[in-house]
Amino acid sequence: MSSQLTVDQVANRLSNFPLDRYLYIGSFMRSVAWAAGTYVLVELLRHPKKYWPRLLPWMVSLLATMVTLMTWGRGVLLTNSRANVWDSVLPTLMGIAEVCLFAILAPQSTEDSPDFGSIRQGPLPNQNSLRWSLDNNFRAWHLWFFILGIHALLAVFLVGNRIANTLILSDFDPQLYSLAGEYMQWMRDDKFGATMGTFASIISAGLMVLFVHLSKSTEKKGVRTLCMVLYVGLFIPPICLFRNVILDAERQRQRADEVVFALEKKSAESPRDEVSTGTKSSP
Repeated sequence: MSSQLTVDQVANRLSNFPLDRYLYIGSFMRSVAWAAGTYVLVELLRHPKKYWPRLLPWMVSLLATMVTLMTWGRGVLLTNSRANVWDSVLPTLMGIAEVCLFAILAPQSTEDSPDFGSIRQGPLPNQNSLRWSLDNNFRAWHLWFFILGIHALLAVFLVGNRIANTLILSDFDPQLYSLAGEYMQWMRDDKFGATMGTFASIISAGLMVLFVHLSKSTEKKGVRTLCMVLYVGLFIPPICLFRNVILDAERQRQRADEVVFALEKKSAESPRDEVSTGTKSSP
């Protein structure tokens, strides 16, 4: 037998709607992304000497999904009930981008050469020609940094949308104004970092294509070695950045925990103080 919905029940559902939407979309899309990442990792490890360069973007892809896990997990603690259609569209698009971060690294059956260098013996056609390498050795995974840039750009829009939908004076209890101000600054920092990450990813995308195909278009061992070193260097900044973002998100969550439970403790102690004062003053 169905029971009647009450105004309080519907109000509670509406209050939790943005939070639930981020949790549901994030949980589902991240599960799909990690499943794709696991499959791709198994394929790469089957031929590690051939595909080792793809392990670096795979590692950064995992960190990128961890960044969204940690920042969204911190964000939903203070997310208000105001929302719009972009709170559904942008998380979904970010989830698709995270799947693509892994999927684009999957080896194809038509690939017959290692990721760096060439399996050809003897002189290369149009030796030292990047055009020849681009025409004969271009692979989808060479565009991986572009996908990372799209992921970062979507994060800019998502955080910007949440900033626009958050009004401290209207959305928070006066006791939480200070924490809400910190929360807004966290989101502004996230938006700035994602914006810088978008530009850095676009630049790195061009450099990655250059380094990979320069190694394909020359027989000089020194040039190939230099290209490999520069290629590895492209992934050090995002690894360090994502690591810091993950740690910052956890510190911010702990900060929210500290403030809220301190307020609860203070609130619980106030009635006891009043009772104690009243007892002492009674005849």
